[in-house]
Amino acid sequence: MAAAVLAPKPPPPLPTRAFPSSSPSRFAPAFISPRHPLRRLLLRPIPCASSPSSVLMPNPDLETEPAHDGDGDGDEAPPESRPRRIALFVEPSPFAYVSGYKNRFQNFIKYLREMGDEVIVVTTHEGVPQEFHGAKLIGSWSFPCPWYQKVPLSLALSPRIIAEVARFKPDIIHASSPGIMVFGALIIAKLLCVPLVMSYHTHVPM
Repeated sequence: MAAAVLAPKPPPPLPTRAFPSSSPSRFAPAFISPRHPLRRLLLRPIPCASSPSSVLMPNPDLETEPAHDGDGDGDEAPPESRPRRIALFVEPSPFAYVSGYKNRFQNFIKYLREMGDEVIVVTTHEGVPQEFHGAKLIGSWSFPCPWYQKVPLSLALSPRIIAEVARFKPDIIHASSPGIMVFGALIIAKLLCVPLVMSYHTHVPM
């Protein structure tokens, strides 16, 4: 009498988890931790809706309009031309501190306005006009740098300035300072969940 051969049982399939979709038959495997087999690793969205990743990455759920071929020569669609709302934090003031720094930022504000962008400027309070080429200017209380008296410094973090910038609803904050104003701009950008860029143009000798 021949002995019965017992075949090994196949391993059980990995657990799966259904994700909501338009088709009930679509399933996606759950992520399993090797150290904790019963613990599933779930991906959570970034709490800031305006974080840099969400700004720079396109949304795959949105359908984009195809480019018009015109005469069939493969012309691409023009880039997005919607005006931007830019909050500019500049220290020292480009309206009182005489240097190439002054010319650089006055021209920068002028060119942004000529392109149709909305601009608000937060800077040190000395000699600041109410507006410049249509850009609103906000003066922040400042004090002279202890090591270089010609350069005024300001943190620009008063409730008045925070409220003004929040009311403006900027698309991006640009901070430029050799001093401490960049820290105020960084905190406001974090509070409002707005992308922040920084530039450095003036070296303060110590």
